[in-house]
Amino acid sequence: MSEEMDVSNGSPPSLEELEQTKGAKPVTIDTSCCGDNIDILKIMMPYMRWKQVDPGYPCDIYWHNDTFLDQTGIMSGQVNRFPGSREICQKVNLCRWLIQMQSLYPEEFNFSPKTYLLPEQYEEFAAEVRPRTLNTYIHTYIFPSFKFDLRIHAVIRSVSPLEFYICDEGQVRLATVPYTKPTAENIHMTTMHLTNFMVNAKSQSYVLCDEDNEGSQRLVTSVLKTLEKEGYDTKLLWQNIELLVAKTLTAMAPQMLVDYHAAIPDDQNGPTCFHIVGFDILLRDNLEPVLLEVNHNPSIRVFDTVMRPTGKMEKAFAVKSFNMRRKLLRDTMLLVTPKGRYSRPRRRPQPQQGDTDKKVTGPYTPDNVEVEKNEEGEDKSSLIQLVPKLYGKRLQPCRTLERIAEIFIASVPSTGSAYMSRSEFKDFVKKCQLDKNMSSSEVDKFFCATEQANLHLNPKGTSGLSFFAFVSACTEVAAAEYPSLSSAEQLSSFAENCERLLGLPGLKTGTFSNGSFTPDR
Repeated sequence: MSEEMDVSNGSPPSLEELEQTKGAKPVTIDTSCCGDNIDILKIMMPYMRWKQVDPGYPCDIYWHNDTFLDQTGIMSGQVNRFPGSREICQKVNLCRWLIQMQSLYPEEFNFSPKTYLLPEQYEEFAAEVRPRTLNTYIHTYIFPSFKFDLRIHAVIRSVSPLEFYICDEGQVRLATVPYTKPTAENIHMTTMHLTNFMVNAKSQSYVLCDEDNEGSQRLVTSVLKTLEKEGYDTKLLWQNIELLVAKTLTAMAPQMLVDYHAAIPDDQNGPTCFHIVGFDILLRDNLEPVLLEVNHNPSIRVFDTVMRPTGKMEKAFAVKSFNMRRKLLRDTMLLVTPKGRYSRPRRRPQPQQGDTDKKVTGPYTPDNVEVEKNEEGEDKSSLIQLVPKLYGKRLQPCRTLERIAEIFIASVPSTGSAYMSRSEFKDFVKKCQLDKNMSSSEVDKFFCATEQANLHLNPKGTSGLSFFAFVSACTEVAAAEYPSLSSAEQLSSFAENCERLLGLPGLKTGTFSNGSFTPDR
């Protein structure tokens, strides 16, 4: 018998468990807008002792399927989406911020492939492709004879102060045709060159298998064990993956901070947020991780739709994926449990006499899901805190754009706007004493030039400077004010001066602490 005997039926808590609640009420959750996440939540809610409420009633957790705005009018509790998260995870927007970070910290932000942003970098792109047919690709590690990528999950707990986690288990997603280098004859073979699940799940060669290191989807930990046996330094590989995730989220945080303030200004009541995101990562042939994209809505479904040997697309249960997603959901639910509320802890009941460990061999039933125990006999957390615990100190110098975000927010009144008007920009320039070498008309011209250069970032009919445009303006002014410093030092000195004159405290540090449970790692 495993811990999961009552995963789906919500059996009554034990006497020992009741003693631990000390009168705490269960966590309440609204799932009316959770879409196809409902299947796994129906399993996890009774297991975690969470209580589902009817739509329209205030509760602790609002579980959305797509965006923060799936429901409106939420005044308290927590939403499992940050405002603007879908937009910041779009490739063009994420790449724009990664390129900005590369310009400031080139040695730290070197994990994404060369990218051109169109239309603004069209001339650079054209100069690259004119002399020859573009034939650049990433030389990937092939395992065992297939191209593959990794799906790694992270949990953003807070963007102020910055706090996020990585899940210690993930998925290895293999293509379904053995790999050979791209040629004119095979370049059209998507199931050879693309690792996307939705592409390969439609292939009759897709293999659904319950064994950890077999099939078209495998567990990251099982593949790491295989690589370790082959002599690779898998500890270094995992550390590099952690750093890739931590740095990417650090690059995303400033825009997320601005979007959160625009959705919930300081003078208004509103929910806090958390967010599970999915990182798609390739490994070069030297096992260097490369970021492909960040998915704002990674699949946590119970069933996946795959091609069966009959040639039909059918829903299928993948035990490996479910076990990983179950632990991810469980530990995220523990992480966001509010103080004074009760969630079932990571304790495994003692097996009853006659029970034996079982190997999962077929479709999910409540009594066949294994759990992993640590030395204390408890199922360990699958979440590892990256920031601030592991890499907060290392990444602190790379967080200047968060300081610029706080300056932007302080300079835009609490109107729920993510754009800075001309008058607000001129007021910012005056308060920060940036007009010493610019007349009022020159400030106007500078604003108009910056706005025009970044107009493609504004929704149709929207005027003003987006946050990215504001960063561009600050970068230009900082270069003029501190010409002898490096780009990163210029912007940091500029931020320090503005913080002093605006009376801002600088970055918030520490850990977001409104939860009852903290992962032990």
